[in-house]
Amino acid sequence: MIYKVENESPNPVEQTTAPAGPAHAVAGHSENSDSENSDLQMRLDLARQFGNTTIAYSTVCQPGLKYHYSHDGFQAYGTKWGYDYGLGDSVVAPSDTGKLLDEFIGSCKKKPCFVHITKPTAEALAERGYYINQFGVDTWLELDSYDFKGKTKEHFRYAANWLNRRGYRVEEHSFSDIDQRLPAEISRRWRATRPIKDREVGFMNRPLVFQHEPDVRHFYLFDSDDNLQAFVYLDPVYENGQIIGYSTVFKRRDPDAPAYAEQGIMKHCVEKLKQEGCQTLRLGLSPLANMTDRTFKKRNGLIHFGWSYGFKAWWVNRYFYNLQGHAAFKRRFRGTEHPVYFATPVLINDVRIAGMLRLMGVLGGQKS
Repeated sequence: MIYKVENESPNPVEQTTAPAGPAHAVAGHSENSDSENSDLQMRLDLARQFGNTTIAYSTVCQPGLKYHYSHDGFQAYGTKWGYDYGLGDSVVAPSDTGKLLDEFIGSCKKKPCFVHITKPTAEALAERGYYINQFGVDTWLELDSYDFKGKTKEHFRYAANWLNRRGYRVEEHSFSDIDQRLPAEISRRWRATRPIKDREVGFMNRPLVFQHEPDVRHFYLFDSDDNLQAFVYLDPVYENGQIIGYSTVFKRRDPDAPAYAEQGIMKHCVEKLKQEGCQTLRLGLSPLANMTDRTFKKRNGLIHFGWSYGFKAWWVNRYFYNLQGHAAFKRRFRGTEHPVYFATPVLINDVRIAGMLRLMGVLGGQKS
């Protein structure tokens, strides 16, 4: 199959689901597109001030999320089977985090769980009686001191040289530069090789869409005949109104593309961001990996045991999600691993965790 950039740009593939309107603090769900766009812009403005976590941008624009607005900030969340799941840290001034959490928790019919939260939010929830368990690690590359020297990163240098010698090149393009049918087809073929083939996994990582998204950057790998072979998209990480870095949100390659495609694109991205003076590139969550944090005294031993088993279980990695392979790729970068946490108000969580997996699309869900 050929993937070539054409001279004429046809109509792009459009996203069909708009971000959900506000809930809880703002009554009702708006069907008006102007209102939805206004809400989206408000969340984006808040994220640019307070959204310095890896998934803050995803909580702004992911289709299907709900929002609790309060104290000049918001908490993103999803709902399944009558349970609410807060996604990520509240996007709000740090001094107002506790107040927003209290209001959100109080507005839910049942006390919510919180997924993919950082240590400050975990500490705030621990003070409110929550069980806190590590959920995995988020790998950060601090770009001012990062390089690809040394034996441990030799495979990145080899990958880039291998691609260069064969005429491959990495280019950054805006959304409008590329016929969006091309990355869409790459994504379809890539997904066909995954354990979950018929849908995008969502919630903790937003589904891939083929439309313009503010401040998102797109890097593409082409072969010597201008055929698109792979791509990487980066979400912005904000702080005090500025972009301080990016997070890797999508990596896709055609099954027939060289095995070195991902390493080659990522090396290019790191070097370009470093040249631009960006502070950080965050590789994102490795679910259930390296769960060694013992900071919180009130932990849920049942959850820790189940997740530790799940990370090691061959059948989980084979039929549901390749947890070990996901973590191994990110470990190759030799970055700094930051713990990510899950918070629950109860000891027994079988139904809650099953609902969360369903919300993610790991245990069934709607086809995309």
